[in-house]
Amino acid sequence: MWIIFPAKPTVPIPHVSKQLHRELVKLDRWVRKAHRQLNHRHADKVEEAFDAIKMLVGQMESTTSENNHLLKTWNKSKASLIFYIKELLLPTDSSSQDNVVKSLDSLRQQLYQVGQDALQFEIKQKNTASSEYTEEWRAWKMKMQPLLEQINNRVGPQVMSILERIEHKLVFLLNHQEQSELFDLSRFEVKKIANNYLPDALNEFLKLPPELARSQRLSNKFTAEEILNEQLIRLDLALEELAVSLFEKDAQGLLIHGRFLKDKFADQSFKIDVS
Repeated sequence: MWIIFPAKPTVPIPHVSKQLHRELVKLDRWVRKAHRQLNHRHADKVEEAFDAIKMLVGQMESTTSENNHLLKTWNKSKASLIFYIKELLLPTDSSSQDNVVKSLDSLRQQLYQVGQDALQFEIKQKNTASSEYTEEWRAWKMKMQPLLEQINNRVGPQVMSILERIEHKLVFLLNHQEQSELFDLSRFEVKKIANNYLPDALNEFLKLPPELARSQRLSNKFTAEEILNEQLIRLDLALEELAVSLFEKDAQGLLIHGRFLKDKFADQSFKIDVS
């Protein structure tokens, strides 16, 4: 049964142009051949590299910039994957196959790094293109500015750095919400985080006396600033995962991360227990 019905790749083929889709289907045939003829370990390595290629191609069609490095990596990775599969299918010794597996791991890591670089570049582009901001977003910026100025006088540089990263990701996500059919599942959650959770968290922290917020340890052995910092880190990572899913045109990822944002942030309030 495993030979007749080989396992499907972990990451589905994204919705891309017809030309790119044809190329992915060609690679998919090679990956399925690997599943039929290779052992599970080698087939899984092939599939992991293919998953990374599919994630990268989703970013190629999402990015607003001409990214030559992204294009070169995509073209090189297609040929490399087929070459490595052919090498694994040859009757060679185990050491030679181990070298091919290492090359597959290296390819996957390179694709991941290029994808992360492309995402960060796109986020920065969105934050510098202020002409694309909506009136709603400008109103949010005006609402947040006084809070950020007050917070800046009460916390260390680490908290301010995280807040800046969160703002960049919110700009990226909210500016994409009207452009992506995939984003409907998470749009409301992101807006609630921007308009409710984040300002409420900062206001809750600002209610505390400065000496209590920064130095006095609470019942859970953390200071209020450390609690705020930890929660902001969690929010930043959650927004990062959502941005990656959007950039990769991963509808399932958007659904999963959108639900997580709703459960952990959008429908929750930030409280500091000073008892």
